[in-house]
Amino acid sequence: MSDVTRLRAFEHFGEGGRMAFAVSLQFDNGAVGTLNMVAGAPALETAVMVTGDGGHAVNVHNMQRVQYLKPDAWRGVGGYRDFPTLEWNQGTHYRGYGRHGYLEQMEHFAQSILAGRQPRASLDDACEVMRICQAIADSHGQSASVQIKRD
Repeated sequence: MSDVTRLRAFEHFGEGGRMAFAVSLQFDNGAVGTLNMVAGAPALETAVMVTGDGGHAVNVHNMQRVQYLKPDAWRGVGGYRDFPTLEWNQGTHYRGYGRHGYLEQMEHFAQSILAGRQPRASLDDACEVMRICQAIADSHGQSASVQIKRD
């Protein structure tokens, strides 16, 4: 795991005050990433794509579908683009269908308290999230790239 070291936030207000927001992130291991939020979208959707060295990528869509894109995904022959993936889709029989996993997060937290063990996400993780949120607010207010402040 790598920490975010620097970020830059951008925003745009569209028709009716609808907001679009993007954050460019730089990590201490040299990796980069982007967060996007668009308030004008017709439905709430989430997607996370992680790409690695050698052309590997994993895409998680709405916490319900996982795709693994193989390194040879762009080989294409005959004028079309191949898109070879391995995919897992939880389908409609998963008990959390439509909840996107949030209930399971709360259950895990409550069960950890009852069992007297540390949850998988710690208070240190929460503090790091707050540092990043503060840096996003600072970047937005300054219209500039900002360094993440750590004690």
